Amino acid sequence: MVCRRHLPMYAAMVKSLLRFFNGVAVVAHDDGTLTDGDKRSLQRQVKGIKVIRRGAADKRIGKLIAPFPHCKRYRDNRPNALQLFDFAPYSRSGKIIAVDSDILFLQKPRALVEWARKRERDHPLVRRMAVAAGAFSLSVRMRVPPALQPGPPVFLCRYHRSRSHRVHPEANG
Repeated sequence: MVCRRHLPMYAAMVKSLLRFFNGVAVVAHDDGTLTDGDKRSLQRQVKGIKVIRRGAADKRIGKLIAPFPHCKRYRDNRPNALQLFDFAPYSRSGKIIAVDSDILFLQKPRALVEWARKRERDHPLVRRMAVAAGAFSLSVRMRVPPALQPGPPVFLCRYHRSRSHRVHPEANG
């Protein structure tokens, strides 16, 4: 998920990851603030990037969650819910790497690369990688449309400003 305000950080994050691991398809989900110029800028900086515009995602995901009014309301009212609902239907690889814009990869993210290269799908469905000392978890307390679950496994990279910048060993297991 990328917004216009964080576009330079997003581009730096993607380039820092691709420097160590270029075996991924980069897909940027527009939060609705990107201009056509922003899209072109990303396409110039990151070869092969696919930018999914918010309007197109709203139409596609809206059809999937139409029978689930609580999911629709949740997606409409919480910006982070776009990550929950939008990433899986657009994934073609069977795995998703979701990275916040404020992450920079200063060394090869070995756990991420190993996970991404594995052919089998991991359990649990959501894998966590804390790029800081604190771990976090995702819990969903609503019926999610079958078209969205079970989705591809997700490798999440988050930054917690109040913590150190080291990968926690238990987040890799």
